[in-house]
Amino acid sequence: MRDLSHWNFATEFLHWEAASLMAGVDPENFNYFKARTHPIAVRLDQDSINSFILGEQWVRESPTELECCKHQRKHPKFERAELVRWLSVVKLHSSYRFDLSHLDVGESLTGTKAIEDDGIDPSDLPPELDAANTAFRAITKGYGDQAATPRNRIVDFLRKNYPDLNSEQVQRIATVANPDKTTGRKKSGKE
Repeated sequence: MRDLSHWNFATEFLHWEAASLMAGVDPENFNYFKARTHPIAVRLDQDSINSFILGEQWVRESPTELECCKHQRKHPKFERAELVRWLSVVKLHSSYRFDLSHLDVGESLTGTKAIEDDGIDPSDLPPELDAANTAFRAITKGYGDQAATPRNRIVDFLRKNYPDLNSEQVQRIATVANPDKTTGRKKSGKE
């Protein structure tokens, strides 16, 4: 199975990302009709349809129903904890481990503990600010190829974890969230 640990940075998952990870497939290679992901994607759709359609009026009627993020109604998107709960209820084995409690704080690359401890509810942030905040925390905690510039690591993180952002938004966030404030092109290690 491919290393999917870079997904430890994500705090929320689009339904196709969750289906791919559960099947052990990197979401970059997602195909709704692929044999391994299709039944999981269909079940996620079925179990979240009421939450997705009814929005704020939705009330869970069955433990197998899956709650979509309240601040993300354009596409079904789920919080990590909700996926952990749902997997347990439906007794589905996931190839990717959504529950990160098994990782030591130093081992965890998510930065989710820091995010949870600061008292800010990500659902209260505008989408671009949430993406910038999460990307900044991810790269300062070691996300990505350390040989790459912080800006390139941010761009990579945003493309993998925030696919709905357009190129202009990604570039704007990469500028704002970049901890390296020196100007000019970065010199390589070669002299």
